[in-house]
Amino acid sequence: MDQSHFNTIEETRKSGRHLSLEERGVIQALHRKGYSLRSIAAEVNCAHTTVFYELRRGTPEKRGSRGRMPQYTAKREQNAYLEHRKNSRKPCKVDHDDCEPFIQWMARQVREARWSH
Repeated sequence: MDQSHFNTIEETRKSGRHLSLEERGVIQALHRKGYSLRSIAAEVNCAHTTVFYELRRGTPEKRGSRGRMPQYTAKREQNAYLEHRKNSRKPCKVDHDDCEPFIQWMARQVREARWSH
């Protein structure tokens, strides 16, 4: 491209965006190498608190006194994120029982009175 300002390739991460699986993988790899929260955040281009909360949510609790300490995994956190996103949307208002008579009336008007709008 000849222009210096174009929007086809976005190299920086927009603020307010959710983390992707690739970004979670970067967090996992850098955390295992011993990088600090701020250096991981600089690599992912997000706030250090985002990395902190991500590591806290994605690391399971230790269940016993023996064995290894549980570690953060990107796949586990991505699956938890997708599961939580299923429940994060408002339910459709049409599904409530108090809307049922109105929906039946409206369907009757469309069929019998030929309402189209």
